[in-house]
Amino acid sequence: MKAIPGSDRDASSVPPPAGSSASAADPPPSGGPTEPSHVDLGDPFYKSSAWTNDPKELDLDVYFHPLKSNIGSQFGIPNLRPVLKETHDESYLLMDANKRFYTWNPNDGNLYRVKEEALELKDAATKMMNGFGTRDVEQMVNPAFIRR
Repeated sequence: MKAIPGSDRDASSVPPPAGSSASAADPPPSGGPTEPSHVDLGDPFYKSSAWTNDPKELDLDVYFHPLKSNIGSQFGIPNLRPVLKETHDESYLLMDANKRFYTWNPNDGNLYRVKEEALELKDAATKMMNGFGTRDVEQMVNPAFIRR
């Protein structure tokens, strides 16, 4: 079992992210990914005690596995993958299949889309490390929480 970094728990003991069911997500479309992946920034993009791009520290199996309930499937965003993780409060910079960027923190479950659309990968990473302002992002709605 995969241990969760900084914890004495393994990934199987972690409840699914907010709003998800405990069952597996719908399988990816034919030819889609079957293993979790991250956006590689190079070796090394940025070495800091506060930020990481190391796939071993990004909780890929917990939050981003394409064959399980994951953040992207919960919000209807295909191929949502981690770029960076802040190691103290666990905030993530994420990128989707259309190269749009998002910020997410598993502690509150809120997902925010970065409004700037033509942002380059390394510029987005730098902005994340410096902190996006409230005018730079808009909160995404989790469809599971919408009352019908």
